[in-house]
Amino acid sequence: MNRQTVRLITMFVACAMLLLVPVGAASIGMTPSTVTIYKGKTVEINLVLDEAPAGLAGYDLVVRLSNPQVAEFPEVTYPSWAALHNTTRRADGSVRISGVDLSREVSPGATEIPIATLTLRGISGGSSAIILESVNMDADGGDMITPVVSNGQVTVIGDSGSGGGGGGGSGGGSVSTAPRTSPTTTQPTATTSPAVTTTTPTAVPTSKVTEQVPATTHAGTPEQTTAPITPATPGGTGGIPFAWILGGIVAIAILFIVAFIAWRREERQG
Repeated sequence: MNRQTVRLITMFVACAMLLLVPVGAASIGMTPSTVTIYKGKTVEINLVLDEAPAGLAGYDLVVRLSNPQVAEFPEVTYPSWAALHNTTRRADGSVRISGVDLSREVSPGATEIPIATLTLRGISGGSSAIILESVNMDADGGDMITPVVSNGQVTVIGDSGSGGGGGGGSGGGSVSTAPRTSPTTTQPTATTSPAVTTTTPTAVPTSKVTEQVPATTHAGTPEQTTAPITPATPGGTGGIPFAWILGGIVAIAILFIVAFIAWRREERQG
């Protein structure tokens, strides 16, 4: 093939790749992403969207613990832009949250947009992944946003987690060790102060609306209807609309046809 044919093929390949690959994928971060708390204690985790090139009309997502026996979400707090919001506790311990920007406070090009603040409370000793799933998010014009999400991790220290017992009433979050004795001297009981290991949370606007959620889970409780959000673009695979996929297939087909015609023409001229 001559250079002109090679350039033409390269151009068609580049166009096909642009049609198939979403540009500027946003992501939802969890701050802090890893926490360690004592049984009965709480910590706040912020969900933040890193960018919204076309604004943010609303969202709907599920927050789930891989091991719901160790912790729960007793409270969800929303930022001021989410004037219309809803929280639903589901029978498996997960929480479905949604928010709608009625006043379009999240303008196109905004960055570090707070989504919600989750209060996480330790129930019993153990660890669990904090999972974001079933994410639906729309831009101001109605286009679907497909953010990249990452999981977090929580470790809960229970009463029986250290010291060989004898702690008695350590329900306030401290862990006490049993007295240690020697043949000649009795050592006093050493008590460690309560601690919660986290990183510094991302700041959330002070004007927030708080949605209280019952602390206990009742099996079989019907799920409530969440607040409506702007309809997402129907169809798609892996967050890519079918129209993009179809366009890419058409472009690749045209590429092969043009390449075949160019090859046949060169064969005849040769």
